[in-house]
Amino acid sequence: MKKTPLNSSKLKNFLGICLIIGQVLFEGFHKKTVQVLLFTITMILKRWNFFLFMLFPSLVQAQPKESLKKINETYDANLQIQEACTLEEGDPNLIVAIIDTGLDCDHMNLNTHLKKTPTYQVEGWDFVTQTSKVTDENGHGTHIAGIISHIAHRVKLMPLKYYSHASPEENLNRTVQAIEYAIDHHAKIINYSGGGSEFSEEERKAIARAQAQGILFVAAAGNEQHNTDLEENSYYPASYHLSNVIAVAASDRNNELLKNSNWGKHRVDIVAPGDSVYSTLPGDHYGFLSGTSQATAWVTGVASLLLSHDPNLTPEEIKAIFRNSADKFPQFQDKVIDSGRLNAYQALMSLENRSSKNFLARIEE
Repeated sequence: MKKTPLNSSKLKNFLGICLIIGQVLFEGFHKKTVQVLLFTITMILKRWNFFLFMLFPSLVQAQPKESLKKINETYDANLQIQEACTLEEGDPNLIVAIIDTGLDCDHMNLNTHLKKTPTYQVEGWDFVTQTSKVTDENGHGTHIAGIISHIAHRVKLMPLKYYSHASPEENLNRTVQAIEYAIDHHAKIINYSGGGSEFSEEERKAIARAQAQGILFVAAAGNEQHNTDLEENSYYPASYHLSNVIAVAASDRNNELLKNSNWGKHRVDIVAPGDSVYSTLPGDHYGFLSGTSQATAWVTGVASLLLSHDPNLTPEEIKAIFRNSADKFPQFQDKVIDSGRLNAYQALMSLENRSSKNFLARIEE
């Protein structure tokens, strides 16, 4: 099975076309004219998950960390992120594993959030090269890490690189290895913003082992516009029937289901923002990406706050807290369990009056 981070193949084709056009234009036009044209293209593509920095890094400017709060302020307000952070900012002893395309460990907004060894080396692993240098040539993993650290400021991130476009047939095996690594190195949450349509018993067993260790596994529901309640539309690992898995769909800026998001009234747990989310990219850059990948990272961030506030919470309790505290929208009634979109502040507040028995009963419904 070819596990992949959630990027659009159409965009990759368009990327190649833009590269050819850009090369031709640079040869025949004034540089300023070309920059104006490329800026216009950027504004169009930013809502299509386009990695501008991969083509023309010089046009993507580094911004201070406060820009993330400013540009994402609509999502922060809807999810009450800032209010939640008045209650909890994250425990520096809590480890969140990000199984993805790697991570830019030198990024100015991420370096201090990384789990490090006593010799100050980043604790993580590249299962492609079998080294500790988790270089992110793709950008996807770095973007996910920025969202999580934007919410849970003090938790430590453990980058685990599984993805390689050069050897996609091994992506699944590397995913299983990464899950095992996260378990053995004491991660409490695993973020997996990717997936595929084929069932893997090895992957299921690895996540089940994480379940036995009390580790939460937050997974993207997928970007195929499918109802994953139908067995033929299952999307793994989000579709594994394991109690520690939270499956996340994506919403747009109008609180509608994102056009390309999968859904499932009985198999998708919650909705979170996934439309043009602004976050970190390699090389101290920033940009917009969309999809259930980004939605998954919001949920992981809030789950990190919950576990920081109460380290004894089980994955099942966290799922119940999310469902009970979510903002209910009629447009999600037939799309996700309990029709809910993530609300960070309400999730934190619910810890004050939680009842494990009630939460677990809700999970079993």
